[in-house]
Amino acid sequence: MQIPLDLGAAPQTSEATRAAMALHGAELRRAWKPLFEQALGDAAEDFDLVVYAFSTLRGYLQGNLIARRIGRRRPARGERDLVVRGVASAIRQARRENAN
Repeated sequence: MQIPLDLGAAPQTSEATRAAMALHGAELRRAWKPLFEQALGDAAEDFDLVVYAFSTLRGYLQGNLIARRIGRRRPARGERDLVVRGVASAIRQARRENAN
């Protein structure tokens, strides 16, 4: 996480490095697309919803990784379930609003 932050903020970062970072992001989205199509069904057609789901879940996982590195306990299963239910609820609500 720190590497992209540092590279993105450094004025001496080359255009080739910035292009490589953008390509990595695009490839990551491409790799995750089948998973989100399976998990979200028709909602996977809404790019904003896919980005929201991916960003939320990625943030949750990164936060847990960092917490484990500094000695925090593993998150409880209930915590994970709340995150997943929250994402699912937000997607269902957005789809209802878009259908109207």
